[in-house]
Amino acid sequence: MLIRENVIGTADVSRHWTQASAKFSYAPNRPGVGPGEEKLAAELGGKIMGGSVSYDVILPSGEKLEVKELDDRGALRTGTEGAAAASRSVGIISKICDELNGMNLDILRDYTGDAYPDELDEFIRNDVPLIQKGEMTTSRALGSESKFGLLQALQFIHELMQAAGGEEHVVSLDDRQVPVDDVKFAKVVDVVEPGKNEFNVEPISREIAKAKSRAFDDPEWFIDDVWAHAAVPSEVFPAADALAIVTPDGYRLIPKSKLDNVLVFTRISQGKPRFKVT
Repeated sequence: MLIRENVIGTADVSRHWTQASAKFSYAPNRPGVGPGEEKLAAELGGKIMGGSVSYDVILPSGEKLEVKELDDRGALRTGTEGAAAASRSVGIISKICDELNGMNLDILRDYTGDAYPDELDEFIRNDVPLIQKGEMTTSRALGSESKFGLLQALQFIHELMQAAGGEEHVVSLDDRQVPVDDVKFAKVVDVVEPGKNEFNVEPISREIAKAKSRAFDDPEWFIDDVWAHAAVPSEVFPAADALAIVTPDGYRLIPKSKLDNVLVFTRISQGKPRFKVT
């Protein structure tokens, strides 16, 4: 019996395939159609939309479904919709990495001595290139007990910014004379006279001044805003009323209202967020 009305509702439900879709193969047999889409459309009396819109199946009631199959690791991969949702965070993270790459680590090491984290060199050498290619795991972003991550790099530079004040300079703003510390002055010089070294600025201040992203000033912002909001499930699938997760055995319908509780953001791969399904 085909279900024609109130298909989605508010419940998170799982069902096996029935005779309603028996004649349709789970594997797609035509271009633009994903696994399980034909069977799901047959089960629910829906219509496959193909690649012309940002959802996969529309039901007689007008409800729209995004259809996804989990990968071999049990993760949900997103497409262009995921890349669009994560683009702000990906852009911020890429800028942070560019600024880290531009710093002379030898100057930072000479200034901090034994307090210098040797893991920073390895992180910039091995992890930053992967991040800039769109590969960002949680441990690469936030670190762990055994892993130096981007957050630890931000915290280290942040502490340097607090410690390396240097001498005071005076900058003219219209008709006012404004005192600034050495790091802020180095940032002004970098904007007004980039590449010139005749100004009296400490080498450490020049390097720290390259850290222009807000995340260096406020590492907590990186945690709470940039990474935590890199991919909000309900924002990744804005046009769909529900997400349908399909397998060769059946399907699970997750209403949009429950997506943020059911899907857990785990990493970014190829610039697109991936989720664990709970």
